[in-house]
Amino acid sequence: MVRARARHLKYTILKLLATCLSCAALLTGSAAAELPKKMPVSHYSRLWTDFMCSLPSKDSSPRPGPQLADEYALAGISPINGGYRVTLMKRKNPELRTTIDTDAPDPRHKILAVSRKSGDFTRTTVTLALGEVTGTIGFDEALLARPKSASPPQQQVKTQHPPRPRVVPPGQP
Repeated sequence: MVRARARHLKYTILKLLATCLSCAALLTGSAAAELPKKMPVSHYSRLWTDFMCSLPSKDSSPRPGPQLADEYALAGISPINGGYRVTLMKRKNPELRTTIDTDAPDPRHKILAVSRKSGDFTRTTVTLALGEVTGTIGFDEALLARPKSASPPQQQVKTQHPPRPRVVPPGQP
């Protein structure tokens, strides 16, 4: 029993000594370390000149280009939710249509301005930015006119119902 107590006392003293030595090493190491140097104010100038929530400014003036008017024609325009929905058709293939909304999530396709002429919808023009190209597009009456078909309009066919069975009251032939 005495041996166990002596062994325990020896273990406790060694543990205490190791703790004291490690604390002394930490204290002498931190005392020998250098203090941080003060940075010049110019080091922090980016904080007030380049605000991290703003985007870098680009040339915000759109580049004019006749390519849009040569490639697209206005197929329709309608007001929606305080903005516009513009339908474009390709001049080479009028069946291919593209729809652009004022509040479209795609930043590459934007409606920049709409000039509506009251009384004559064909004089309405829309200024668009499609990617890097901007231009003004209007209606093309040649593309809006529907070609007359060679076949006459179909007449409505009357649907014939099957004859109803004759109801014979009881007692009659």
